[in-house]
Amino acid sequence: NLLFINNEAPFSVMKYFTEESLIIKNKEEIIRPFNLELEVGSTTMEESQYGTISLSPKFIGNNITIGYNFNGFIGLSDSTEVLNSFSNLSQILGNLNLVYNSTKNRFQFKVGQLRDITFGYGMLIKRYTNTISYPLKQDGGININYKPDTENYKLNLFFSSIQELSNGGGIVGVYANKIIRLKKPIIIGAGLVLDLNQFGGLSDTIWSTITPKKRSINGFQFDVSYELSSSLLNDTYLFSEFS
Repeated sequence: NLLFINNEAPFSVMKYFTEESLIIKNKEEIIRPFNLELEVGSTTMEESQYGTISLSPKFIGNNITIGYNFNGFIGLSDSTEVLNSFSNLSQILGNLNLVYNSTKNRFQFKVGQLRDITFGYGMLIKRYTNTISYPLKQDGGININYKPDTENYKLNLFFSSIQELSNGGGIVGVYANKIIRLKKPIIIGAGLVLDLNQFGGLSDTIWSTITPKKRSINGFQFDVSYELSSSLLNDTYLFSEFS
C-alpha cells in the first residue's frame, strides 16, 4: 500500500445522493486505443538492489481494456533472489489488466491485480489489494460490479486469487446495498468476506509428518445511511456500520 501516491477523497455520504458529474471539463480527454509504455530504472527490495525494465502494451476500446506488464528484475549483487518467475498462475495473472465495462458502466468485470476494494464504510475491508510488495507477492483475482438501470441497488463480488481458489483457498467477498426511497432515502448495505483457508498459500510440505492444516474465517458487516435533513447550506446524515 506504500505504492499509493494519490489518496482517495475524504469520506462523504453525499456521494450516494448526488451526481458525480458536477465538474464540467473544458475539453474532452483524448483516449488513444493503442498504448505502449517502457520504463527502465532501479529499485530496492528487502535491502537488495535490482535493475528493472518494464514493457507494458495496452489496448483501450469502447467497452474493454486489456494490457500486460512484461517486466524483468536484474540482481545487482550475488545475494539477490531471482524474481523473474512465471511458475504458477498467480504470477502470470498478476501482471494482467483485463477490464470489461458494459454500456453506461452498469456491469464491470475485471481480471488481474485488484485495488481499492472497500465494503460500506470500511470497518470490515477497506482499500483491499491482492498485491503486496510487488513483485514479491502478486496475484491475479476477479472483481465484478453490477448496478441496474434504476441504480436502486449495487453489487460487488471479488475473488482474491484464481490460483488459490482452484485449490480450495483464497479470499472471497460479496457486498450489496439497497436504496429504499421513503420520505427520505435510506441505504442499507451488507457484506460477507470469507477466507476459505488461511494456510492456503503455504506448501503442504511445511507440515512435515502431520496432516496439512486448514482453517477458515468469516467476516460480516452491516451498514445504514439515512438523510435526516437537507437544505441549501446544510445536510445532516445518520450513518452507522456494524462488523
